[in-house]
Amino acid sequence: MEVSVGRIKKPTEYRLVPGFPEYRVGTDGTVWSRWKKGGRGLVDRWRTLSPCTVRNGYHQVKLCRNGRKYTRKVHRLILQTFTVPRPSGHECRHLDGDPTNNALSNLVWGTPKENSADSIRHGTQARGERMGIAKLTAADVVAIRRLSERGMCHRAIAPLFKVTAANISAVVRRFTWKHVTQPGEVAESA
Repeated sequence: MEVSVGRIKKPTEYRLVPGFPEYRVGTDGTVWSRWKKGGRGLVDRWRTLSPCTVRNGYHQVKLCRNGRKYTRKVHRLILQTFTVPRPSGHECRHLDGDPTNNALSNLVWGTPKENSADSIRHGTQARGERMGIAKLTAADVVAIRRLSERGMCHRAIAPLFKVTAANISAVVRRFTWKHVTQPGEVAESA
């Protein structure tokens, strides 16, 4: 199997998963096992495991060692096998924003701040209207800021949008909804 990097095709490299010698991972993001289907004995041929997709779209697999099952996220297995163990305070970053793309070329260790910046850049971060508990829309935020600029007090604006005066103040002072701008403004980075 080959992985395309630009115009150059690189063969997939496979390595045994540390601590799980009956399993290997490939630079293409695949996980392989030497266990027979059903886990009853080892065989000489490797077979590809089908990961299950969990919350937020990440892939995970179940690995077995000494009769115990361990659930592992595929992206972490790939990084830990081909790079260094996870540095303290770091997490796995998917550079293209696709949690199902577990190719080594798409994964790096990074800080939570870097990972958050990635999700903003990819448009996958739940913010604004995409938050499940949001009571306002981006259009509401623009309207609130305009009303405030025209001199309307926060206590008078709040009932119009069914929120508190504190919410209105946070919107106007850009403690919340920083990413929403009016025409001619530049958005602040989070």
